[in-house]
Amino acid sequence: SYCTIEDIRAYRADSYANTDKIDSEVIAARSRAIEVIEREANRYLQPVVRAGSVDRPNCTRTSIPFVDGGICADIIGVLRAEHDGSPAKVEVATVCSLYVPGVTVGGYADVVLKLGMKPTPAEMRAAVTALAAYYLVPKAGPDNATSESTDAGVINYVVAGVGGAATSLPEVNAVISRYGIRDYMVG
Repeated sequence: SYCTIEDIRAYRADSYANTDKIDSEVIAARSRAIEVIEREANRYLQPVVRAGSVDRPNCTRTSIPFVDGGICADIIGVLRAEHDGSPAKVEVATVCSLYVPGVTVGGYADVVLKLGMKPTPAEMRAAVTALAAYYLVPKAGPDNATSESTDAGVINYVVAGVGGAATSLPEVNAVISRYGIRDYMVG
């Protein structure tokens, strides 16, 4: 994982007061933070194994695989490929495409791929730690509040999903923006 549960408990311990959280709560917050960051960045930032498929719609020998309902990037390797129930020759062509000479034109292959950035960006540890710790903090106001009126004026919040913000933490949004990639358009 990107960080330990002790890292999350110690993050802003004086103001967040997460030191009393049980392990299962901290692990769940860390998992949620990783999922949100990777989904918003549209890539796997540490090595994972995922099943998907790759097609060969025409005579070209390279194709972009589909994993988890989308087009993947950061392909490290092909662990297995099957075309019509038999092993097929499928290799990494680029970080975003596969060389598929073992797939017939108009056919497809089921693949198991190792995906992820090499190396995992160092900033990811801090981003996952911050977001996981934030998830553990009890919220005083509604989760969807975008601003609050005070005697001093209006306080505007960074809110996940509002104004292009991926999360409610600007420092995490900056890391997602730095390492995130846009999804390919097919059409």
